[in-house]
Amino acid sequence: VPIAVVEVPPIYPGCTASREESIKCLFEKINEKFNKEFVFPSSLEKKEQRIFVSFNVSHEGVVKIAVLRSPHKDIDEQVKKVFSDFPQLFPGIQRNKPVVVTFLVPFTLNKGL
Repeated sequence: VPIAVVEVPPIYPGCTASREESIKCLFEKINEKFNKEFVFPSSLEKKEQRIFVSFNVSHEGVVKIAVLRSPHKDIDEQVKKVFSDFPQLFPGIQRNKPVVVTFLVPFTLNKGL
């Protein structure tokens, strides 16, 4: 179920509020984690890089990358590393049942710019 239509979105630990505030908090936490833990590969040119990560939150609240689009395999590895130890979320709910919820998040990487 896409995040835009799920009745109750997945909730990041510590993010409890209205539906809209929970979604906003979740995206803020994702960005904080990504910006803190992503290490730009030293082998790559110093230029802006745009990546897209589509991931699912399972009906158990486990985060897993579904699709990753980046310009280089070294970036892929770093993104996978960041998402590999994601905290377990409270799962999304649709019709009173936990469901898999899909997200698409763009990131802009600026190495030394």
